[in-house]
Amino acid sequence: MKTPLLSESGVLFYRPLALALVMNSLNLIAGIFFALLGMLVKIFPNLIAGFNNLSIPEKKSIDEKTLVSFVQLILFGLGIANILFFLIIGIMDWPDSYGTTFFKYTSIGIVLCAVLYLNIKKPHHKK
Repeated sequence: MKTPLLSESGVLFYRPLALALVMNSLNLIAGIFFALLGMLVKIFPNLIAGFNNLSIPEKKSIDEKTLVSFVQLILFGLGIANILFFLIIGIMDWPDSYGTTFFKYTSIGIVLCAVLYLNIKKPHHKK
């Protein structure tokens, strides 16, 4: 399979799919990074931004297990989305810019949903 491209002179040419996958491998690398980071957060909760700086009374008011599980779920979601976009772009033979666009909007959506959920429900606070 080959990916169509336009040269500077406007002539349509094709590049090999392997080159397209190498150029789009950043999604795969980022996906693996986010998935590994999700596993590390479960083992080392201090990797969560700001959690290490909380005072002892503030740490006691937070349900650490729920917060860690939530952050792990978000990181795994971002990682799986990246890996899926890498595979979909390779299978569907889409231009590389589609993967970047999909990843941007999916990442923004996942993070926005997480922020809204945390601000509305506050599941990580002990009752």
